[in-house]
Amino acid sequence: MACFEHPHAQFFVVMRLSVISTIILMLATCACSNNADKGRMPEKHDALDPWVADSLAYLYWGNPDSPYRDENRYISFLDSLLEIDSLPEVLRTRAEYRRNMAMLNRPGTIASDFRYLGRDGRESSLHNLQSPRTLLVFYDPECPHCNDILRVLAASKTINTAIAEKDLVVLAIYAEGNRDVWDKTRRHMPANWLVGYDLTGILDDEIYDLPAMPTPYLLDSDKRVILKDPTIKQLIRRISTP
Repeated sequence: MACFEHPHAQFFVVMRLSVISTIILMLATCACSNNADKGRMPEKHDALDPWVADSLAYLYWGNPDSPYRDENRYISFLDSLLEIDSLPEVLRTRAEYRRNMAMLNRPGTIASDFRYLGRDGRESSLHNLQSPRTLLVFYDPECPHCNDILRVLAASKTINTAIAEKDLVVLAIYAEGNRDVWDKTRRHMPANWLVGYDLTGILDDEIYDLPAMPTPYLLDSDKRVILKDPTIKQLIRRISTP
């Protein structure tokens, strides 16, 4: 999740025109290059480097720290990149992997189920929760930035009101695999949240795409994804809407 004001925000602003111009130029010529002689790319395409375009697109749209992150646009870019017949195999493999990860648990889909151990010692699962809405938060207690975001969420009047009115359940899941860390920190989490330790292997089995911590998901009563990795402002605004 991006901060309200990322420390490198000015850098991303400067990069914006370079990213857009490079990506548009590459995509505008990729169709031409695919229809050209397969043994020779058009001269105009010689000046383009798909590696550079891929790096810029990730930096601007795919990087979890970018204030301009946009998964929809990044997926569209990857789709166009993968249409280039002459794309280097290493770059194609990376683009396919990133696209597959980005497609996990998209808004409108049912969030993948997983089992977890609650701090009360009981085992349960995401789909076993009964609530009009669920705020699922993957977190890392050893991450200072993560803890800053968690404190903002814990102090949110909107979230606490929704919890009190039984309109929202917050489920914070530690998926990093270090049980000792979770045991030492679980009691420090908000008392009105459910806090769990992943038992399924979310990271190892790549059930969710967790490029940075924390990663929140807002789910409806059927565990359908409403918001995927929103900003705090987007999350609060949506929770405040019945």
